[in-house]
Amino acid sequence: MLELLGNDASAVDLARARLRDSDARVRAAAAAALRRRAPTDRGVALVDLVEEMGLATGGRLHDAPIPSRSELCLDGDPRKDVVLAWLCARLASDERGGIIAPSAEVARSEVPWGDKDVYLVRLPFDQEEAPVAAGVIPMHNLIETSAMARQLTAERSPSIWLVCADVAFSDLAPPELDPGAAAWGPTYFGVRIGRSR
Repeated sequence: MLELLGNDASAVDLARARLRDSDARVRAAAAAALRRRAPTDRGVALVDLVEEMGLATGGRLHDAPIPSRSELCLDGDPRKDVVLAWLCARLASDERGGIIAPSAEVARSEVPWGDKDVYLVRLPFDQEEAPVAAGVIPMHNLIETSAMARQLTAERSPSIWLVCADVAFSDLAPPELDPGAAAWGPTYFGVRIGRSR
């Protein structure tokens, strides 16, 4: 794809947009073209991060850091980083919410539409490969994560994304989300925390 169009900005934008194509072959071709342009960078190993924070042991995610059906404003709350890290880990866990995919990496990012509080959890597989390769079922995990996220609010309203693509974090551009909304596939499965009043 990039070979045909050159390595200019419009070709790169086209390849990034094709990561959201409904055809897995198109997504694979786009990811391969983007990898040739910019090798896949490393994020923080998600398992290591959540284990350091006491949210997991031996790659197994602990229970949510806040009780179900309780509301929490993250602004100024000392648990903010712990809660956001747990949400990232839940997106990249097996369907029972237990084992975190060892290949999952996380990075905090800015996205083209201007949001500066975006957490990207990248699995180096297409969404169709994720259940077998990593034990992760993206849509199921998004539903589970969204249930917890609905209890939260924050002034900056961060968004958390599971991204199923083996490309550099700089080539990931999830769609814009309104506060309190969720979005799903292809490639991007995310939720945005509601805005505090």
